[in-house]
Amino acid sequence: MKFITEDDLRDLYFKSPFTSYEIKQGTRLTPGARQFLIDFKIDFNINNKIKKAYKKNCEDNIIDEINLAIDIKEFALSIRNIDKNFSDKLCDLSYKIYSNENLNCGIRFREINLKKEFMNINLDLKLAEKIIKSIRFEEYLSSKYEEDNNIKLLKNLIKLWAIRDNEDGDRN
Repeated sequence: MKFITEDDLRDLYFKSPFTSYEIKQGTRLTPGARQFLIDFKIDFNINNKIKKAYKKNCEDNIIDEINLAIDIKEFALSIRNIDKNFSDKLCDLSYKIYSNENLNCGIRFREINLKKEFMNINLDLKLAEKIIKSIRFEEYLSSKYEEDNNIKLLKNLIKLWAIRDNEDGDRN
């Protein structure tokens, strides 16, 4: 790793003044060198390839968040006839994700295996539909999105909704 010092930059500048400076891969600026570039209003950047990769990664993350918000809203609309209140909550959640807000409910969830619950619960038609839709949506999220805190929270909320009693959904 090579360090570019303020003296190196001063020598280059006084031999031939410049308005931009590219920091090559494998080199770093000392704090004095960085300050020199700032003081002389010299545009400097870290390797354009790194910058472009970072920008593309940011754009991909934004697209993923928008797609996730749309997927949540679609799921919310598909369960509207089962539980309108939870559907409305999911629509609010999708808007928060779309607005790039961090989701945090401050609750620790226990791990719930919906497939096991589905096999063990004496089901009526409405509860069966809730669990089946939840299992499908959980599998869809797992296949399409990287597991982060928002995805974990969303999955747990949907699992809890799926296994709670139908009367509970009517009261909320």
